[in-house]
Amino acid sequence: MPVLTDEQHQELLNKAKKANEKALASEKKINQANQAKEESLQQRNIFLTTSIILLVLLLVAIILYFAKPQLLFNGEKIASNEVVVKQEKINNYEAQITDLQTELEKSKNDSKVSINGQNVSTFYAVQLGAFTRYNEPIVSQEYSLVKNIQEDGFTKYTIGVFSDVSDARKLRKQVIKLGFSDAFIGKYKNGKRLDIVE
Repeated sequence: MPVLTDEQHQELLNKAKKANEKALASEKKINQANQAKEESLQQRNIFLTTSIILLVLLLVAIILYFAKPQLLFNGEKIASNEVVVKQEKINNYEAQITDLQTELEKSKNDSKVSINGQNVSTFYAVQLGAFTRYNEPIVSQEYSLVKNIQEDGFTKYTIGVFSDVSDARKLRKQVIKLGFSDAFIGKYKNGKRLDIVE
């Protein structure tokens, strides 16, 4: 049988030790590779599961949207001829309406005339004429002058405010003497002529 020398024996032990270290290092690398592979598979599975869940949720949302859209939205369904308006804008419109109603009431009250300190809505006045080109205000110390609004392209002027037609007749006679031969007495209510008396 062959005999080994101590040097040969030591050399063989060193080779075995190196081979054993290489084997352990290789085994460690294999374990690390397997662990990395498992982590990679686990991450892939999580990604796939999350993707599938999101896809299912998306499909459910699409189906609900086309099948029953009212389930996705709070409130009532909006018709094609309706719009959504912010509450602030509605409040602004309501304030404007209130202002316009106040203005309308004021203008109704402004159309009343005062006779002897009392507001009346119906009165008699003498109309001097109706003019298309003359629309300047006329002021008199003796008579109350009312400039009516433009009607049919005319600016109509009346003079005097009477509750009794006999007083209006007296003024009409005076106005005719002054050269207003077409002057007539009109009956007015709230600033609008109702009738021609004479």
